[in-house]
Amino acid sequence: MAVDKNNALEEEIKLELANSQELKDYAEKVKTMDKGELEAELARLDDALEDAEDEMKQMIGQTGVHVYAVQIEASREEFEREKARINEKKRLATEAL
Repeated sequence: MAVDKNNALEEEIKLELANSQELKDYAEKVKTMDKGELEAELARLDDALEDAEDEMKQMIGQTGVHVYAVQIEASREEFEREKARINEKKRLATEAL
């Protein structure tokens, strides 16, 4: 069941990314950047991904605070979406480089 839910989430995220105006605008933006700007953008995206991962680890690893499974699952889904957006932006920036 968990595998089916993960696969469904992956497919949902792929569809969201394909239809994202934010990513379409971002693709146009990176085409106008020079090499230095693209390298700085890639570093910024790496930091953003690391921050998102740290935030997720902290939320899951909280001790002494009861976090409902539904909250954890919702946070995990949002993290997966954010991670996918960042990775897609990294792909677009790398492609423009």
